[in-house]
Amino acid sequence: MKARSLSIAGLVALSLVSLSALAHPGAHDEEKEIPKTCEDLKDTKRFTDDSAYPEVKALKEKCGAQGKPVKAEEAKKPAPEAKKTN
Repeated sequence: MKARSLSIAGLVALSLVSLSALAHPGAHDEEKEIPKTCEDLKDTKRFTDDSAYPEVKALKEKCGAQGKPVKAEEAKKPAPEAKKTN
């Protein structure tokens, strides 16, 4: 009977110790929001930049296309003139 009481007391003690080992807020990386704009994509502290998300991958492609340098041939062409209406 004494062995049974000791084993139950041991299980109770272990369960209390295991509760203290549970993860608590701030101990691990928190979930970051998914960016919606190119500005959000630059803020990696608040928003995720993980390309595993299809939304982030598409946004990276879109924002990358906006930032591409102009080709030398296109840079030499004069800007189209606006039509004048009287």
